[in-house]
Amino acid sequence: MSLRSKLFVLLILLSLVPTLTVSFISQYLIVRSSTDYTATISAQLIEYMSSEINNYLIGINETLNPVVINSEFQKFLTVPKDRVPEQANYSIGFRPLLQLLIQSKKEILSVVYLDNLGKVYSESLKVHIQFEYPFQQDPVLSKVFGMEKEGLLAPHPMNYVLYPSAEPQVVTFVKPVINLNKQTIGGWLLIEIDAQWLQKLMDHTKLGHHGQMLLFNRDSGELVNFGEPSALLGELREKLKLHSQPSGQFLMSLEGTKYQIMYSPIPLGN
Repeated sequence: MSLRSKLFVLLILLSLVPTLTVSFISQYLIVRSSTDYTATISAQLIEYMSSEINNYLIGINETLNPVVINSEFQKFLTVPKDRVPEQANYSIGFRPLLQLLIQSKKEILSVVYLDNLGKVYSESLKVHIQFEYPFQQDPVLSKVFGMEKEGLLAPHPMNYVLYPSAEPQVVTFVKPVINLNKQTIGGWLLIEIDAQWLQKLMDHTKLGHHGQMLLFNRDSGELVNFGEPSALLGELREKLKLHSQPSGQFLMSLEGTKYQIMYSPIPLGN
């Protein structure tokens, strides 16, 4: 090549460097801006949904407070399991309060009372339960007897149901009941919420084509996924355990794919 040709080629190469640099930086900024925008919108949606669920649980909890302080209910707490007539007499006083709850919220399939004396009480318009069912041996409901504060139990079948035969999946809101005389836990109220209702509520908030919304229990480390099982869940569970902040976001990679995680608390359900 002649000197003129070499200079011409060199000039072209030198002119391409700033163009490519500007192009690369522009693409990077566009992707970064898009990612930040998506994160901001998704974080807002997550905060909204967690707030909606928490407010819903607060509403249920407040509805149960008049039941807990009801004088007849407080007497019911201490009645032995074999004194059925006394239980029936006391239940007349608080039964309308529980009936009002299940009538006002169609997604609530059942309200169940359990205690360490072996008593079982239930109100429902949709299911009938086995009162002799061994709740303390149930793989999920056995956790209730150790709970000292309100919380959620992950979706599980109603194994104690007699009817209907097809056992629906429920999410259980648990409220420990305080014996006001002894200032100790005298029993537990279980609000059995249709898991499909909660799933539809969460699915209603869209997080893009591949976005997914899950529930994570900080106490048990349980990660609730209403969709198909995924290898992502195990890795995500371990990552969430490392983040002690109430809310935040982080990135994680699995099998060559990068995921953006946003999380926000549901305080009443932990």
